[in-house]
Amino acid sequence: MDSEHRHELKENDLAVAITTLKDWWAKHQMKVLGGAVVLAALILAIRYFSASATASRDNEQYALATAPTPEAFRSLAQDTSNDAVKLHANLRGADAILPLVRKPAGVGADAISEDKKKQLLDQGESMYQSVLDAAKHPLIRIKARLGLAALAETRGQWDKAKEQYLAIQNEPGEGLEFLKKRAASFAASLEKIQVTPVFGKEVKESPLGGGKDPLGFPFPLDAKDGKTNEAPEKGPFTPSKTPDTKDAKTPDPSPTKDAKVPDPVPTKDAKTPAPTPTPAPTKDAKEPAPAKDAKDAKVPDPAAAKDAKTPTP
Repeated sequence: MDSEHRHELKENDLAVAITTLKDWWAKHQMKVLGGAVVLAALILAIRYFSASATASRDNEQYALATAPTPEAFRSLAQDTSNDAVKLHANLRGADAILPLVRKPAGVGADAISEDKKKQLLDQGESMYQSVLDAAKHPLIRIKARLGLAALAETRGQWDKAKEQYLAIQNEPGEGLEFLKKRAASFAASLEKIQVTPVFGKEVKESPLGGGKDPLGFPFPLDAKDGKTNEAPEKGPFTPSKTPDTKDAKTPDPSPTKDAKVPDPVPTKDAKTPAPTPTPAPTKDAKEPAPAKDAKDAKVPDPAAAKDAKTPTP
């Protein structure tokens, strides 16, 4: 076979292939284009949902880390579809309730009303119980049980608190010995802390039926009539009976005429002790003349001192 013939055969095969491809494209072009569009849309949808899930997860983690109040944790646990975020939101929200329910009941910045306290106790117990039902890790379960025991102690339910402390001892897991010992010590100390505080009430009226003043203190009873002294309408409190000041005599602070003041000057008759007389020098006594020179100075003889007479006073 010569080269010209082979060249003709190749041209014929190429022409056949081109013709066949054109026919196939004309027949299946809509299917190919539709498949390409679907594939591109699928890729875009996967990327969109992946980015949306990542952003939602980041927002939930941020809200979990920065939630300011127990209500914020509670709403996050209700809105999220992530089980881990829901679990930790309930646990942290219930932990945030504990310091609130320990405030005294009353009105003020550092107090809490009875209705609000009861509502917080119910919410905390519900959140701890949901954590206990959904958690599988023993550490989270122990934390939930400790919270339930604390709420039971706040309500005065000592038996329920002891049940939670004893249930912690049965939790499986390693490395939790410290928490189990702590729960055991709490259970042993329940008998010592089962004391309900008693607060005194403000008494503004006398138990004997007396009146009351604007400050709330009862007035004292009258000693004679046995009646309480009522408060006046205006002005300060005055007793029911006042002493008569007409016949009362006040002592004169000035000294009287008959009073005698002691004279600081001694009188004539007063005798003072006479001073002791000093000895007078005798006539015969002569003062020794000073020596002119050290050589002429004479030393007194001790024998002559015996014969000397002492002057008499």
